[in-house]
Amino acid sequence: MFGGEPESPEAGRRAINLEALSRLKGIDLEANPAVKAVVLKLLDQVRGTPQFVEIVRDFKIQGQAEPLLAIAAKDPAGPSGAEAMRLVLESGDTNPVLSALAATNAAGVVEALGNTGEKGMVPLLRPIVPDRSRPVELRKKA
Repeated sequence: MFGGEPESPEAGRRAINLEALSRLKGIDLEANPAVKAVVLKLLDQVRGTPQFVEIVRDFKIQGQAEPLLAIAAKDPAGPSGAEAMRLVLESGDTNPVLSALAATNAAGVVEALGNTGEKGMVPLLRPIVPDRSRPVELRKKA
């Protein structure tokens, strides 16, 4: 690459794979085991990145609440953080969110919940506001 470090062969392959997957979004992975294997391998390679959120969303991959919550807590104000939280809420299982709200990175989780604009966040945040055992800053965010 001009003016910088050359891209590693692995990074180049990953970029090509991501581009190919973007053209396949919405495909039924259960009906295509070979594609599913590639998608899951690539998902592991991009864990913690905005591409992870896009793959989970585009291929409707279930069971990714923990890594999505980590992304949301790390970048609660960014579009990938809000989208990651939105995907967790769409799954319908609020237990991972409740666990994250009890953890040390709860402030990021609260902010990401607020940035989703989803109604489903209100019952999750409401108990935090009057809870005097929680830090004041967290209660204000909630």
